[in-house]
Amino acid sequence: MKGKNRNAFQNPVRLMFFSSLTEAIKDFDLNGRWLVICSPGAIDRGLKNLIEEVSLTSNPDFFSEVSPNPTIDQIQNLVESLSGKSYDGVVGVGGGSVLDTAKVASMCLRYGMTDVRALLENVSNLSIKTKELETILIPTTAGSGAEVTPFSTVWDPIEKRKLSIDDSRLYASAAAYVPELTLSTPYEQTLFSGLDAISHALESIWNKNRTALTMEFSLRSLEIFNEFMPFALADLSNAKAREKLQIASLFSGLAISGTRTAVAHSISYPITMHHGVPHGLACSFMLPELIDLYIAENPKDENIQLFNEIKDFLLSLRLRDLISNYVTKNDMVKLLPNMKDPKRYRNYSIESLNDVNFLQLIVNE
Repeated sequence: MKGKNRNAFQNPVRLMFFSSLTEAIKDFDLNGRWLVICSPGAIDRGLKNLIEEVSLTSNPDFFSEVSPNPTIDQIQNLVESLSGKSYDGVVGVGGGSVLDTAKVASMCLRYGMTDVRALLENVSNLSIKTKELETILIPTTAGSGAEVTPFSTVWDPIEKRKLSIDDSRLYASAAAYVPELTLSTPYEQTLFSGLDAISHALESIWNKNRTALTMEFSLRSLEIFNEFMPFALADLSNAKAREKLQIASLFSGLAISGTRTAVAHSISYPITMHHGVPHGLACSFMLPELIDLYIAENPKDENIQLFNEIKDFLLSLRLRDLISNYVTKNDMVKLLPNMKDPKRYRNYSIESLNDVNFLQLIVNE
């Protein structure tokens, strides 16, 4: 079927919800040989011991050398270490960087790829699948939505650029939500992850590719963040707030899986690449001004009150003060030519954005 209706929506990821990681592992019944990709912190918190204890028939391999903003060399080292090994599935447990790494590794294993750069540059040419492989993603933050998107981000620190794969074959088999896993997320990571998800929701709203369904996902995400994000930040042990934020992140992830991101993310990539600004902060510090542009062009939008409440919340976080700890305004101005990534910038629907107010977005003067 070749349906081309622009309002079509497809997301094949099976969504599953569990009260504990033990329950999730038992439910998946990881028979055979599995590759588990996670963060070093997950190993420290006993993930390896738990999987080996609960899934007695499994003989998993663990890879935990995943850093924030994973580089092409790091993923290449992982893929090379898998040479000659056969797996029945891949499990990713972690934040967006871990989940992106797991998706790329899974694709390499399924298509017999050993050169990650070749995969990134020629993914559309893949044709022969060499192995069927399940991919299960378990997010431990409420932010990236990577568990339900068909893209992965890899960074090239030598050429100072972001490399992305956008392909439906990156979709995971299943996403498992275990809210208790987010309780150990520290304040700053909770904040930046939440900002990333808020940015996803807003970026889907002012997006040329938006549909009625992606709008519903985005608006519900913003409503939940508006209600529960302050509680999560005030009390990191608030289990209800953490659970709600995972749902909000899921909704915004579903939204961008249909629309892709837009101008805020286009701005963020060079800032992160050149100055190490955490992604969630880099793609959100200018959101209040972008909200104003959207409202000015859509004065009769029935959701203006919600947008203004989100704007007030973002302003209360003093994000421009936070980003000044990483990068100066002058340094950001120097990166202006790199901030209009055509794959993202062209998705932005607000016609009033021009070179003058684009500069003002960055410097806020």
